[in-house]
Amino acid sequence: MHAGELILSMAISVSLRERIARATHRVAGVNLAPHVEAIARRQWLSREQLEREQLDKLNRLVWSSAVRFTYYRDAISAEAGREFTSLEDFKNRVPILERSTLAAGHLQPGHVPAEGRVYLRKTSGTSGQPRRVYVDASSLSRRLATRFLVFSWHGIRLGEREGRFWGRAEAGKGVSLSEWLLNRERFWLDRDGSVRGSSSRGSPAYFYGYPSLLLRAAENLKQTDRLRPRLIITTAEKLFPHQRAFLQRQFSCPVVEEYGCSETEIIAFECERGRLHIIESECLLEAVPLDGGHEAIITDLSNPYFPLIRYRLGDRVEIGEGPCPCGRVWRWLSSVVGRSSERVARLSNGTHVHGSEFAQIFSGLADAGIVVNRFHVRQVEQDRFAIEVDLPRGGDIEAEVRSRIETLVRAQFGSLLTATVAFRSLGDQPGKKFSYFEPL
Repeated sequence: MHAGELILSMAISVSLRERIARATHRVAGVNLAPHVEAIARRQWLSREQLEREQLDKLNRLVWSSAVRFTYYRDAISAEAGREFTSLEDFKNRVPILERSTLAAGHLQPGHVPAEGRVYLRKTSGTSGQPRRVYVDASSLSRRLATRFLVFSWHGIRLGEREGRFWGRAEAGKGVSLSEWLLNRERFWLDRDGSVRGSSSRGSPAYFYGYPSLLLRAAENLKQTDRLRPRLIITTAEKLFPHQRAFLQRQFSCPVVEEYGCSETEIIAFECERGRLHIIESECLLEAVPLDGGHEAIITDLSNPYFPLIRYRLGDRVEIGEGPCPCGRVWRWLSSVVGRSSERVARLSNGTHVHGSEFAQIFSGLADAGIVVNRFHVRQVEQDRFAIEVDLPRGGDIEAEVRSRIETLVRAQFGSLLTATVAFRSLGDQPGKKFSYFEPL
């Protein structure tokens, strides 16, 4: 086959897979077509136009929710009927919705939407409070349209083959059919520590999944030498700079981050210029001051069927300053550091230490040519920490690594705390997020 014929064949294949994916979504009650272009257009609005649209959506969302949900009716009863005049007015008048309130079931949809389909999404419960969120067909369509828009920033089209690094293999012909229709191959961590896939076909166009599992695959590249993706998308866990560099080096392709949660799906996505843009056509993200930093409060504008209004995510974020070179009007996040309750340790003198400060130690190791992708830091007592390190296979450098870590800890924290260093294989919990930091 000549090169021109091969390119044409590939184009036809992608086009066919896109049609199959769209047909699969339609059977499930999902229609992407009305939403993709509308969402794409909103990334280029002026700031004034965008905020005007957000305010209009908020007024419709809040007052319709007050009619349908007792929680919102009680929360804003004193303000009923008076429209918000600005985004600041909205933030000042609407209380924050706690995760515990959602977990307790105080929000329950009271009707079946006109489309007649409702989808249940359950959170993983890693915070100790598993939560249920309901999505109607229109909202799910918007969420999927958003996904394929941001993927297209990096040249990935609907229907292109995905390699999903997410837990263990799932049994059953129904799952296999679903994976085939969506052109997805699932990868998982086997009991022997190797990464395995659900088929032996050629390489997926892109990878999507947990950084911890992708890193394990990269460390065992000889087991996955058929894998040559054009893009890697990481989600659900924190990706540290030295880990990103390692993935880029091993797979010879760009690595981008997605920030989201089970309750709302994608909140922000990295653009071609490396900025993590908030998808502001679909959500309003606030950075509210907390302990010297900021925590994320989100309002989901895409799911009026089950409204999450000023919902406390529990993550610490920082919003960047200035425009992005890509030209999009959507604001961008300069920092996402994960659950605030799981990332901050309090010392005996009242000082707060963030888990990301320990991550900087391992970035320092990488600068010295020692790449450690798997580590766990546990607060044993208020001023004492245990650092566990999983060295790559064949690494006979424990003494050097221990010495370097101890030196870096002293440089980072001085006499604030002490830390012991131990080496062991850190076990995996397939399908669950890997935890790097464990405060008391």
